[in-house]
Amino acid sequence: TGYIDQAGFNFAATAQRDETRLISIVMGIHTDSYYRGLEVRADESRELLEYGFTTFQPHTMMRTVFDEMRVWFSSEKFTLPEEALLPEVLLSDSEMEQVSTVVTLQEDIIAPLEPGAVIGSVEYYLDDFLLASTDVVLPDGLEKGPWYRRFQDWMIRSWADFKLRFEK
Repeated sequence: TGYIDQAGFNFAATAQRDETRLISIVMGIHTDSYYRGLEVRADESRELLEYGFTTFQPHTMMRTVFDEMRVWFSSEKFTLPEEALLPEVLLSDSEMEQVSTVVTLQEDIIAPLEPGAVIGSVEYYLDDFLLASTDVVLPDGLEKGPWYRRFQDWMIRSWADFKLRFEK
């Protein structure tokens, strides 16, 4: 609790239910009596916390489904990325339905890469507000392929570069 001339009496409270912890801050309570002010601040905090627990629940973000991605110079031509972890956020059910994702992935994946190599990110938004983000990783490492696969990939990429320059 505290008092600031401009804001009046203030009160910060916290409560936990299951794994969810909420914090309420009540500001600007003016009463005739200091003790009545304590009671009002406690009641307001209790109402705010109860509202929070009944309105908002922890939600784990939905897993993003990725297409296989081409891997250059590797023994494997394709790999399937995944999210490093699925973030958990505290939202109402109606807000959860409005969450959108923005996926950013590397254009070229070139072997060798260690297991868990980061090749992109997934960002979760509610309107324009960034709620959470997570890395997109390769769960398995990618080793360099045999010489003939590396040579084949080099030829494919060189031809594509040549065609791109020629078309300009």
